[in-house]
Amino acid sequence: MRIKPTFGLIVLAGVIGFPACSTPEPSGFVEGEITRVGGNLVSVVQSPEWDGLLSYSNETLRFGEPSYIIHVNTSQGEYSIQVDPTDNGGSIGPQTIYNLAGTLEQGMRIRFPTELYGRENCDGNPMGFSKSRIGMLDPDDIEILRE
Repeated sequence: MRIKPTFGLIVLAGVIGFPACSTPEPSGFVEGEITRVGGNLVSVVQSPEWDGLLSYSNETLRFGEPSYIIHVNTSQGEYSIQVDPTDNGGSIGPQTIYNLAGTLEQGMRIRFPTELYGRENCDGNPMGFSKSRIGMLDPDDIEILRE
């Protein structure tokens, strides 16, 4: 009779220790210096068939999707990182595409994971890098190195 309560506690501890919707921790970090940053965090796109809130010169406008690209020179070569604007594909944390873009500058050193290929953000886009060192990361997976 004592086996059932003990077994129940073991199962409960396992469920608490391993959340059902957890994402694997990033691995294979590399450090480098930012050589270029760019993108558009707010863009205006003309869309005559869309009845949006903004109108300019009898044209209806809507805001386009944000984009932010970081080029980083590392000992393994240059990486081109597209920062995931949805902030739903990687580590959980407070960094967003907007506050990251406001902080990063050319010449700063960052650290980021390279072994995430195959994991996807909420839109189904793959996270991580191709063999050409071009890829996408969640904003929280990019660490700023302060000296």
